[in-house]
Amino acid sequence: MKKTGIIIAIALLTSVSLFAQREYSTFSARISTFGQSFDRPSFELEFTKAYGVPAYQVRDYYAGVDHSWGDLSLAFEFSRFFDRPVVVILDSYRRYHSWDRVAYHYGAKYNSKKYKMLAKMMRDREKYWDRVHREHRKHYYAQQARYERDRDYRPRYDNDRYYRDDRRQYDRDRYNDRDKGWDNKGKGNNGHGKNKPGKGNNNGRW
Repeated sequence: MKKTGIIIAIALLTSVSLFAQREYSTFSARISTFGQSFDRPSFELEFTKAYGVPAYQVRDYYAGVDHSWGDLSLAFEFSRFFDRPVVVILDSYRRYHSWDRVAYHYGAKYNSKKYKMLAKMMRDREKYWDRVHREHRKHYYAQQARYERDRDYRPRYDNDRYYRDDRRQYDRDRYNDRDKGWDNKGKGNNGHGKNKPGKGNNNGRW
């Protein structure tokens, strides 16, 4: 009977730990997904704005969580919530290798009042990162649209094969017309321009 009770208690603790870890893992995965839309310096800048730390510290802490933007955001959130320096939170994470165990270590047991406050703060932060991500994507697509519009109206012959070949054909036509004695100024003569006296004119009387 005693053994059965111990096994049940262990199973309950494990399931509770899994639920808590899933919450932290989901948050971390979401932030990491947002970070994939940014280049590294741009997302570092967003972290400096979000948490008020210099960029060099963001880079150092980023390396301390195996280059995971989601885990870095969790480290900052834990630091703010538990009122501990980020380096202390990262030391605890390296020791326990699990965010739910770090939270448990600082008193945020699963389903406790403290845990619920922490979970609410994480949800608010996730909404913040979602807004940052949407604004970034909107700006990116606007830039792409401007690039495409400029490209359509001002084609770059040196980079685009279609326009480059078209320009070469245009230059060849101009060269051939000049040899035939056509003048491209003016209208008439099948759209090639007016006839001018001179070489290349098969009607010698002109």
